[in-house]
Formats: sequence, structure tokens, C-alpha cells
Amino acid sequence: MKTKSRKQSKEEHINPKDWLKVGNLYEACLNNAKDLANEAEILYQNKCYARAVALAILAFEEIGKSQIVADFLNGMVSKKEFDDAFKKHEIKSAYNWRKFVLDTNTIEYNPSEGKKYHKWRIDAIYVDYSKEYQAQEPKKIFTKDDARKNIDFVNKEIEDIITMEYLTERIGSKSFMK
Repeated sequence: MKTKSRKQSKEEHINPKDWLKVGNLYEACLNNAKDLANEAEILYQNKCYARAVALAILAFEEIGKSQIVADFLNGMVSKKEFDDAFKKHEIKSAYNWRKFVLDTNTIEYNPSEGKKYHKWRIDAIYVDYSKEYQAQEPKKIFTKDDARKNIDFVNKEIEDIITMEYLTERIGSKSFMK
């Protein structure tokens, strides 16, 4: 199973001498997602709810990046998708919502789906204004409940990935297909 971009690509799979490095990169991304989730929890405990939401969303993006890296190692995504995972926020979030289309043997995801997470993260960090020039402060937009839900969601995603890796002895999308 591959993404459309990988299927259309003429590129060779990565050189075996780079497998360990890419595997280490995957682990670094997933570990960073765990760190971001833990730090979101610290902000939550200190009643910094908007910033906790922002870090939880960053953790969600980092989870997506880890999955793209794993799938690159498995030959399932293209080099361009791999590169984009380190540059474009939308692709990272969107990849977490990927679908496995069995009749075409394709992994599908919609990068525009990731835009809403990017906007939420921006809204959780920066003051904006309404059409009437009213300040829209992150701390007045995001609640304790918003923070808790986002942190719990991210921690569940991480737990599910770790569980599936353990059960299948695979990483990335392949861990959900065995």
C-alpha cells in the first residue's frame, strides 16, 4: 500500500545504509511528540489552557510527522512527502487521518484537512481581532475542557501507536495493517 504520490514517483526506495538513520529519525519524532504532550500537561496543570492546546496540537503534528517518516522507511510515501513533513504543518496533521483504501491499495489523506489544526494552534498562541476590532485573546477562547480533550486525544494517539508497534513488530501504517 502506497500514497498516490509514491505510486506516481519513479524514485528508488532509500538506500539500505540509511535505514537505521531513518528509523532513528522516526523514534526522535515520536519521542518529541511524547515530550510535547507531557509539556502540554504541565501547562494544563498550571492553568495555561490555551498554550496547553497549542502544544497538544504541535504533538499531534509531530505524531503525523513520525508516521510519515515510518512510512517513508517502509517505502509507502514519496521523498517529497517525507520532505514536506518537515516543512508543512498541514500535511503532518492530515496524515494522522489517512485512510487505507483497499480496492486501490492506496493510502489517502487530504492536506487541506490539516489546515484547521494549524489554525487552532495559531489561535491558541496569538491574539487576533474580530471584524469589529475586538481583541480575541487565546486565554479567553480556549477552556480547561478544550485543553483536557486535546491532551487526552494526543496521549491516546501515542498509546495506540506504541501498542500497535508492540503487537505487530512494525512501524507506521504497516503496524495498523497486520
